[in-house]
Amino acid sequence: MKNKNIKENINNFINTLKKVSPVPEKRVDHGLIVIENKDISFDDIQKNIDAIFCPDAKNYTKFVNKLLKANDSSKNLLVAIKETINPKIISALKEISINQSINLENFNNKDVFNKKLNKDLRIIFVSKRSIIENDLEYEFLYNLFGPILSI
Repeated sequence: MKNKNIKENINNFINTLKKVSPVPEKRVDHGLIVIENKDISFDDIQKNIDAIFCPDAKNYTKFVNKLLKANDSSKNLLVAIKETINPKIISALKEISINQSINLENFNNKDVFNKKLNKDLRIIFVSKRSIIENDLEYEFLYNLFGPILSI
């Protein structure tokens, strides 16, 4: 029962996220899933969403690799915030929301690598409320996101 409700809520959330920013040429909103219920885990979310999973928002290299994989496979990217967010990821999110592309330095044997992202790609972060409220040092976190789902 729990997983059916989680899956339904997540699917509705993703549909809303795509409706909020349907024309990526203008601006793309990222989503945030906030885990309120102590009985729901990161794994519960991961199992109920069709997305490439990045288990660590601290690791910029892993984030970029998972982002490019999600882009190439036409899937969304789900990123877990378990402790903190790398400041480079925050900068990348801002760039992606405005330009729907990412510029990387010293990547793929190039000084500067620019990758235009799939127009249907959405980046969704997931974290527990306690982590967001107590552990994150980025006070404008909620400003990075459009729709926010609390479960």
